[in-house]
Amino acid sequence: MVKESLPAGAEATSGELPLVGRIALAWSRGNVRDVLLPLLLLDDRLARILATVREPMLAQMRLAWWRDRLGEARGLRPEGDPVLDAIGLHWHGEETALVALVDGWEELLGDAPLSETAFQRFAEGKGAAFAAAGRLTGQAGYPAAAHNAGSLYAFGDCLPRLTDLVERERLRAVASRFQPYRSRLPSALRPLAILGGLGDRVLRRGQGPLFGDRGSALLAMRLGILGR
Repeated sequence: MVKESLPAGAEATSGELPLVGRIALAWSRGNVRDVLLPLLLLDDRLARILATVREPMLAQMRLAWWRDRLGEARGLRPEGDPVLDAIGLHWHGEETALVALVDGWEELLGDAPLSETAFQRFAEGKGAAFAAAGRLTGQAGYPAAAHNAGSLYAFGDCLPRLTDLVERERLRAVASRFQPYRSRLPSALRPLAILGGLGDRVLRRGQGPLFGDRGSALLAMRLGILGR
């Protein structure tokens, strides 16, 4: 059987990821890496849309482009975007989870101060994508743990971006309803354990970044080796 591959020059690369994503991905192997790389790259693309597009309507239009492409049949999608091409290869059948990720990011475009519901839906979107990653990598027996890791990662990633005190308190109020990080993930999903654990650390400390100091490096190494 001939292995399907991306068009020449269209490979998605981990070098485009923020440092925390590259650290987590370093603990992945084989099909786990194939699945997680486009997920993390898409997540970063969506974050950049919100960070760089000042007009909410324009940001919504760009998010809608991703939602529409992910809702199309694979053969109808435009070719040439490395992230979209990699999603077509490795996320077939689970695109609805990526649509939930897009919808979650769109919640952060609401009027300030953002509501608890907005933060809840944002975290649920990331959790759904992490749970789908588990299924795609043959680790479908851990949906709750993967979802929880994604949600905590979402909260920990979002909190340092917030400058409004009301929004920070609302996010932390929502996050308090989730289970504290207690990984039940298998070794194959150590990257998710790392991201969930680092997100939980930010929540407990009340400040970021997710990765960059000695404590975060030690935690990432412990989670990568032990998973907890």
